Amino acid sequence: MKRRLLAGLLIIICLLIQIHETKAYFSTEKTLHKVITTGGIKIELLEWEDESKIRSLPKNSTEGVMPGREIVKIFQVENTGKNEAYIRIQMEKDIGLKGKIGEEPNLNLMIVNLESSAWTLAEEGFYYYKKVLKPGEKTEPFYLTARFDRSMGNIFQDSRVKVSITAQATQVANNGNSSLKAKGWPD
Repeated sequence: MKRRLLAGLLIIICLLIQIHETKAYFSTEKTLHKVITTGGIKIELLEWEDESKIRSLPKNSTEGVMPGREIVKIFQVENTGKNEAYIRIQMEKDIGLKGKIGEEPNLNLMIVNLESSAWTLAEEGFYYYKKVLKPGEKTEPFYLTARFDRSMGNIFQDSRVKVSITAQATQVANNGNSSLKAKGWPD
């Protein structure tokens, strides 16, 4: 009887081992991990006040500008990233009248032009750089000329004029054949 009990227990143990190995065979998992790193686009907007590009523009504002005066700033965009990029810029102007709450200034009295043959103005108001900007390269300079019309009245006295230049970049790889046709521009 003890022999039968021992033989039965051995058969049960063998069956349990067999079931466990079968279960382990069907539930074995293998996971492969592939790490994919995306490339980054980095740019820097550079400002200059003269052709020699020795002195960058002061961070504070230009003061005491009178009607009829013209101010010129020189800009470039540098690709500081590791990948080729398409570049576009946008210019916005604003006049804040000092102490004239509720009055709307005529923005057309401040004429702002961006001058460069290397840029194309699109309908939505962005200027697109015509070339691919490689890592470490800078765009050709573009000149922002702001002229204040002589007919500006006293309403503009002590006002604050702001011209903002925003530069954006998107990747070149698999992204159209020109900056105008590229996708993925920031909103």
